[in-house]
Amino acid sequence: MDGIPNLTVSEIFEAFPSELPTVQRELRRLNKEVKVYEKFVHEIEAVDDELSRLFLMKVLEIIYMRHDKRFDQITKLKALQRMMRHDKKGISDADIDRAREYPYEDLHSFHKLRKTRTGFTACCPFHEDKNASFSVRNKKWICFAGCGRGDIFDFVKKQHGYSFLDAVEYLRARQ
Repeated sequence: MDGIPNLTVSEIFEAFPSELPTVQRELRRLNKEVKVYEKFVHEIEAVDDELSRLFLMKVLEIIYMRHDKRFDQITKLKALQRMMRHDKKGISDADIDRAREYPYEDLHSFHKLRKTRTGFTACCPFHEDKNASFSVRNKKWICFAGCGRGDIFDFVKKQHGYSFLDAVEYLRARQ
């Protein structure tokens, strides 16, 4: 492939930071290929005739990329996947911890808000509600009518349609 540079995993990540789903899909595809390859190898090894076995192994090698090259690809893709998962766009763990402490009451003007000993109950902000079906306890929320549950990040993600990192940014900006 002339003209195409041989990029390292980190260079690929820097060039395409939003391609995590593509990397995951490619990993799944390669892992399936490895399983099929291993199945064929196992079946070929069961062949009694030495000449037939060598012939089938050569055919298998021609049809499929060499087994060790596939593992090299998988290793590189897994490294890329790990890097992509840990990219926090400049958000530190301390920022995430501070955002986790943000009070739910300041995120929404809850209807029929009632303080309890361990949190509060209110009408759910995600659907029409006459009774208090939304509850916050121990920094976790749940809607007993079935809207969902989670932590403060899940609440902001559901409320605004944000990703996790965008939810952290949103909470960080409000503090």
